[in-house]
Amino acid sequence: MNKDKFIKSALILIIGGFITKILGMFIRILNTRILGIYGITLYMLVIPTYNLFTSISTFSLPNTISKLIGEEKHSSKLILLSSTLITLLLNILLIIILIISSKYIACNLLKNSKLYLPILSIILILPFESISNIIKGYFFGKENMIPLVISNIIEQLIRIVITILILPKIYEHNYIYGITFLLLINIFTNIFSLITLFIFLPKEINIRKYDYPNKPILKKILNISIPNTSNKIFQSIILFLEPIIIISLDKDIIPTYGIVIGLIIPLILLPSFFMNAISSSLLPIISKDSIDHNYRSIKKKVNKAFKLSLLIIGSITIILFLFPDKIMNIIYKTNTHYNYVRILLIPFLINYLDIILEVLMQALNKAKLDFFIDSISSIIRLIILIILLILKYGIYSYIISLSIEIILVFILHLINIKKIIN
Repeated sequence: MNKDKFIKSALILIIGGFITKILGMFIRILNTRILGIYGITLYMLVIPTYNLFTSISTFSLPNTISKLIGEEKHSSKLILLSSTLITLLLNILLIIILIISSKYIACNLLKNSKLYLPILSIILILPFESISNIIKGYFFGKENMIPLVISNIIEQLIRIVITILILPKIYEHNYIYGITFLLLINIFTNIFSLITLFIFLPKEINIRKYDYPNKPILKKILNISIPNTSNKIFQSIILFLEPIIIISLDKDIIPTYGIVIGLIIPLILLPSFFMNAISSSLLPIISKDSIDHNYRSIKKKVNKAFKLSLLIIGSITIILFLFPDKIMNIIYKTNTHYNYVRILLIPFLINYLDIILEVLMQALNKAKLDFFIDSISSIIRLIILIILLILKYGIYSYIISLSIEIILVFILHLINIKKIIN
């Protein structure tokens, strides 16, 4: 039964994810053509700050809620209420921090005062992002993937309409307003996503006076979310520091860096919808097996996930390796620096497989160990990046440090998981 549900959930998410990814790639093409290389580079400099604050704001709640609901030990309603209370308090704190620090981040860290407005606009996005993620976590936990797929597709369609009809006019009038508006589109997409998800919520859910967050559930959410969020925050801080370090040590590679993180890596990440589908379907099912210490069942599911991933991701990797210039030309109407696609393909293939191991670590309640592994690897990456930049390795400083981090994380995850389930 679990096996059939896993396959069904994964297939729904794969099909939906494929549609969403194609729409997302179309959006990326539109953004690239509207903003140009200069606009995209500025936008990508803001994204690490955006990711940092949204990582804290969402507090890893989608995975936490999915895991807790999947275990079927607590009331789904109380889990959602407790999660909402946590995210409400977090958002108030983050909004205050952003109001105080936005100008400093733009002027002193990113060394571009024009980025103040885009960074400040993140304040408006956070609450919508948080609530949307809480509701999505509920549907993941219930293994009801159809509402998620529909909401994701609607999000992308709304994004396309707004991007085509409004973004060019705003960007033409003022490019900073254009970049700010590109961030603010997230508000509209999350609103439509929430409307869609609320339609699919059970109609019998009623909030009564005595329904309020209780300590045991709050404690359980915090025990799972804090290590996961600490990991995400730490990774976001690394990504936040990365452009600052590059700007400080080698300004000349900023245009190439913008192309690599704005065009090339998103191209390589095109099949990520598949891994998101596999991992989202695996988490609630493996969580149940983990409670029963049914490691034999976990091994079987993980092995199947690995084989399926290698078959699909491996095929896409081969196509990208053979025709990177042609594919970039079709998608972006430019093949600038297409050779970096081939260089980064192998590390990212390993990164895809590591997504399954990350889910397994969460299901086995090893979030703290996962945080330690990722943190150590990220620190090593940052040290290597600084050393190579000082040695004038240019953009290869970024590529080499990123590749080493991906491989190191995968090896450490594999070693520790074998110790646990063998």
